[in-house]
Amino acid sequence: MKLCFWRGASPNFGYELNLWLWPRLLPGFFDDRDDVLFIGIGSILHGDYAAGAEKLVFGSGYYGVPFVPPPQLDERWKVYFVRGPRTAVALGIDRGFGLGDAASLVSRVPDAERLPRGTAGPAFMPHWESSIDGPWQEVSKLAGLRFIDPRWPVERILAEISSSSLLVTEAMHGAIVADALRVPWVPFAPIGMHQFKWYDWTESLGVDLRFARSAPATWLEALLRRFNGSPMMQARLRFYGRKHKLAWLNPFFRRGAVTALERARAMPAHLSSDAALLQATDAMLERLERVRRDFPRPEAGESAGRSRLRGDA
Repeated sequence: MKLCFWRGASPNFGYELNLWLWPRLLPGFFDDRDDVLFIGIGSILHGDYAAGAEKLVFGSGYYGVPFVPPPQLDERWKVYFVRGPRTAVALGIDRGFGLGDAASLVSRVPDAERLPRGTAGPAFMPHWESSIDGPWQEVSKLAGLRFIDPRWPVERILAEISSSSLLVTEAMHGAIVADALRVPWVPFAPIGMHQFKWYDWTESLGVDLRFARSAPATWLEALLRRFNGSPMMQARLRFYGRKHKLAWLNPFFRRGAVTALERARAMPAHLSSDAALLQATDAMLERLERVRRDFPRPEAGESAGRSRLRGDA
């Protein structure tokens, strides 16, 4: 069984969680054989998987944008659950399959019990692309927030989130892990193409999502937000931005970004109910037992095989 996730030019906490979580919950299950694919955390439900392989869907989500169509399910797809009801509708399956994002299972891993709890103040975690495009570490400091980089190693990020009194986050998996660890969180509105997945996940837990209004920290980020539906245009803008920095414009945007973070910090925080989280993760663990029954653990040749696939952040 091959563990499938996406990895781009930079590490991204949401996808790197796959390498931390699944070997702990399914030890010895993964190798480099590609006849059975395990599709876990991330918006990685699309049609690019090998037609002849058996695909196990375990908490994945659909991207929700026109240029990435959902997969056409057939007998080679085995869906245990998906990220939320919107993904279920996109796949043409019952909304009841939308149990939630599999990253919520962080709360059910024994290693999580050793994480520091509430020993630090509030923090901000940007989307991984924002961490590249904007000076968010500086902006966070000016807004009185600790900075958590989504490109850091998973265990460091888990410790930073767990020790926070509040997490303002543009990264959805920052919110999911904060929620799982019972850390209040405020969603810092991502660009439009990333909002589908937020509603998909929060609807699975009955959370009434209210985004804090965000702001770009540089002129380049401002342009990228205007063309967020076109990957080709965004690539061109980033190339142009590296060539023509126009740094004199950035102090104006930086002030706006600091104000946006300060306002987000002051907003009422989100947290799913204890009952909703427990019900969701109990159901996920029950599906995990089904995986163990359906695919008995291999006796030898255990390794952390993986496949790098297209996805979101």
